[in-house]
Amino acid sequence: MTDIDQELGNSKKTHRFIWLAAITLFIVVIAGIWGTVSFVEQQRERDIRAWEIQLGIVADSRLASVEEWLREQKEAIVALAENESLQVYLTQLVIDTGENGSKITEVPEAGYLINLLNNHAVISGFWEPPEPEIRANVARPGRAGIALTDATGQLLVSSGNMPPMNPAIRAGMAAADSGVSAVIDIYEGLDGEPIMGFVHPVYAVQQDGNADEIIGFIVGIRTVSKSLFPRLMQPGSTHQTGETYLVRQNGNLTEYISPLADGTPPLKRKLSADDERAGSFVIKKPGLFGRKINYMGDEVLVTGRAVTGAPWYLVRSITTLEALSESQQRLNTMLGVFLLLILGVTGTVIAVWRHGTSIRAAELATKYKKAAEDLRQKSEFLKVVTDRQPTAIAVFDKEDKFTFANKVAADNAEMDQDEIIGRRLSNVFDQDVSKNLTTLFHQTRSDNSIHSQLVTVHQEGQDKIWKSDIIPLVRPNEQRSDLLAVFQDITDVVTEREQREMVLRNLVSTCCLFGPAGSILGEPVRSGCRGRGRNR
Repeated sequence: MTDIDQELGNSKKTHRFIWLAAITLFIVVIAGIWGTVSFVEQQRERDIRAWEIQLGIVADSRLASVEEWLREQKEAIVALAENESLQVYLTQLVIDTGENGSKITEVPEAGYLINLLNNHAVISGFWEPPEPEIRANVARPGRAGIALTDATGQLLVSSGNMPPMNPAIRAGMAAADSGVSAVIDIYEGLDGEPIMGFVHPVYAVQQDGNADEIIGFIVGIRTVSKSLFPRLMQPGSTHQTGETYLVRQNGNLTEYISPLADGTPPLKRKLSADDERAGSFVIKKPGLFGRKINYMGDEVLVTGRAVTGAPWYLVRSITTLEALSESQQRLNTMLGVFLLLILGVTGTVIAVWRHGTSIRAAELATKYKKAAEDLRQKSEFLKVVTDRQPTAIAVFDKEDKFTFANKVAADNAEMDQDEIIGRRLSNVFDQDVSKNLTTLFHQTRSDNSIHSQLVTVHQEGQDKIWKSDIIPLVRPNEQRSDLLAVFQDITDVVTEREQREMVLRNLVSTCCLFGPAGSILGEPVRSGCRGRGRNR
């Protein structure tokens, strides 16, 4: 163990103390943050409960206003349907046009009924002044009025500017055929104006309301932009994002039937019935309160009510950003103060620690510098030693890449020492050499023993023979795959040996051919030479 290691070993108590202090500080900080967040969350929940009550009060208020408007419209139509004069004249009109085949213009009661419908339409709001004709003398379609039909739904008379009969009106009359009032849900008129209507059956005078005694229907159609939608506005509300609107279920869609705060006109937006959307939440769970996403993607606090008398749902919402802004400011203030306190305590601890360890750190830095210089000198010495070796020495990692190469190894590869580091074996040697060495590397790693092999390398225009010794570099308690490779050029030795063998073979052949074999090589060779002579 070096002096520096000893110094580091002697500082374990200091490190233990620092870790204990850091853990204690961390626990204190976490406990403080948890307590602060818990307190703020309690305050936020209390504010949310207060908003639940406030939104519920507004929703109930707007619901009462909307239901009052619906009730007024229905009462206006019902009062007209129960008018005895209207019942008498409508009965006569049905008889004259149906049984007698008279034209409506020929029946005196028709004029009285038209005047009655006009007056009642103006008084009850089922009336809008006719607009001037546009160019080409094409009349604008009507948008409001009251009409009388017979029991089959055939139009008899109507007030002025009554819109034409359409499937929505026909569906309302079919619903009223059972003897009860029906609502014609809001739909888009021919000019884009939202329109809705009310239907009530008309009975003959002194009938008991039996559905079989219906002589006709009274249909009231009117616009809602100036009469119904303003009732959704909460008087005195100062919240910028507070909003009340009407929605209804339309298959798998949520349809927004009133104007929206982003400027979307009524009946112009339909979204999927996602449980996380405020409108869909109110449709599925009217009366409950929650935090959802509105049609613009903003998080809102929302509650709602089901409207009695129409297939609508009233939604009241406000963005959480506005509703909880005060709570968020309190949270930010408390967290800011607490973070400053944490920074102050942490800074003090660090300052004390630095003051206590600065001298020791300087001493260790001096020793580290000396050790680094020693290591550098040893590295330079090792490099000089390996570069002075006549053999090529290299180290390969588990991917057969050069991690070290002495000067001879780099020169044999015709590269600089820095250039060859990191290159694969296959990028330095040709395919045959690379394949042979790769196989040798695999064998060495498999049995963790030294392997040697002669390898022929084409270099400088001729074939050279290297004696390749592959040595595993294994350290205690380490799983490594590094290999030390020593390449020794033995081309001259092999060439010299081959030349001697060739001279010897030539000498033997010459003696057998010309000389007295027995006097040179003895009896065994003489027999062989004679054989060769005879063969020749």
